[in-house]
Amino acid sequence: SYLPEDQPLVDHCLENQLKIFQGHPVSVIDRMLSYILENRLGMICRVTGDNPFSDPTILEEMVDLMLKEDLDYVKVNNVPIGLGVELYSTSYLWRLYLEMENPLTSEYLAWYALNDRSSSKGCIDIQHSNKDLGFYNLSVDYQGDYDRCFRVLRHIGKKDFKQIGLKELLNALDSIEPSDRNMIIKLPGGEETTLEGFDKLIKNANYSIRKTLKI
Repeated sequence: SYLPEDQPLVDHCLENQLKIFQGHPVSVIDRMLSYILENRLGMICRVTGDNPFSDPTILEEMVDLMLKEDLDYVKVNNVPIGLGVELYSTSYLWRLYLEMENPLTSEYLAWYALNDRSSSKGCIDIQHSNKDLGFYNLSVDYQGDYDRCFRVLRHIGKKDFKQIGLKELLNALDSIEPSDRNMIIKLPGGEETTLEGFDKLIKNANYSIRKTLKI
């Protein structure tokens, strides 16, 4: 965001010659739309900062599916928490914004998109020998999450993070325990659901088209 507490991150990016964009500190959808307007984009990918393992191979498949099928929204299914990637068309993101009761709750943007039965949605279903990939957590919010992710990295044994492929990552999940299926997930408006309930929503949303990617 453009708040002073984010300036150290901005400075770090500039020192490493990385492009940055600073937007609304709370409304995720405002931040995304501002970036879209500045860069004249037809679609935008959302990868949250706590998802360091998001895979570019999956993203390429998602972009291809959105363009080929002229979709509003594309999601990847059956991957650990922390590998999630979302793709929104610009026109659909504007529609969500205009219909949303409170943009300040757009941190839960996926919840709105997945429950929107009027949109044209697609998904990439990851097919792997482990059928419960969605219950593993590779997101980083707390020290325990950070430690868990490093256990997976140590299990893989490669020093160069960029050289770790999706298959290696998924195969290394046996080095950690899956999350509790009854773990509570917060939703907009003070509502809650379980991890299992959210996983079912993701897998069973009204997708117009599904594509399987075998790993």
